[in-house]
Amino acid sequence: MMRLEASRSAFGSCNDRFMKNYKQDIPFEKQMEILRDMEYVKMIPVTYDPDVNPIERRDYMAKYGIAPGTIVVDTYSKPEFAKGTLMSRDPAMRREFIEKSKKAMDFCKEIGGEDIMLWLAHDGYDYPFEDNYAERYGWLIDGLKEISSYRDDVRVTIEYKPADPHIYQYVSTAPKALCICNEVGNANMGMILDYGHALVANENPAESVALINRYKRLFHIHLSDNYCKTDDDFLIGSVTVWRTLEFFMELQDIGYEGNYVLDIWPPRMDGIEATRVAVRRILGMWEVAKKLPHDQFKQLRAEGNVPAIYDMLTTEVLHI
Repeated sequence: MMRLEASRSAFGSCNDRFMKNYKQDIPFEKQMEILRDMEYVKMIPVTYDPDVNPIERRDYMAKYGIAPGTIVVDTYSKPEFAKGTLMSRDPAMRREFIEKSKKAMDFCKEIGGEDIMLWLAHDGYDYPFEDNYAERYGWLIDGLKEISSYRDDVRVTIEYKPADPHIYQYVSTAPKALCICNEVGNANMGMILDYGHALVANENPAESVALINRYKRLFHIHLSDNYCKTDDDFLIGSVTVWRTLEFFMELQDIGYEGNYVLDIWPPRMDGIEATRVAVRRILGMWEVAKKLPHDQFKQLRAEGNVPAIYDMLTTEVLHI
């Protein structure tokens, strides 16, 4: 069974740059009640908050049968982060964020989370000539090395995304994120592969799985879909059905056993119903991918026989 984490963004107001509060936030207590009754989803990401007692939060969630998943370190929602965190030009901000990440690792260990997640949203740039690229990469590597070296019993994951909110993000593609992780060098330093972000980066997500897994850096998966232009956070498989099936096949073939976050953002939908439908689609498409004749695929790939591959897909998936 896939280990599913429900993204709490589906229960939020889903603001964008044109409108605030498409709908009202659902209180945390109500979210627990909803998830308690939602089949197959037994984990949620938890945002690190120094004012929250991790043991009390863990025990409270356990009453509803929900466990902590990834521990989210807020890198994006506060004005002071606007000019960067680990790559800020202000050394005091870099130091503040490094210490914050270390405390989040302690929080993760106490609450029983899977890892800490770093999406470095504001560590990017917009204009030519704006940045000293080498200097800022140096700050990034130094910061991640210090954070991941703090304790080796908690994993640190970075999430790559090519753009948004900046025009250019430094941690933007699978190969760049791999270079960063490999230079840091610690075994607990890894990556989140967000299916939607891979599409926007003009990657084939299944290929990205194979590449990241080659270096043992695949720690977490985010599931959403889009039209390969912007991070729409649609229901998985709603746009790129064939790529989704190939993605799931590749994950099955490598034996990935980590978590899958339902990273959907449905501003105009009922978030609860969207989450239920997302779960059904994920599990359904996972089973379709699992039932495909993987060994035959491998043989046809070895032969380079693309027509035969699609003839088999037509039979196995479309049943015609």
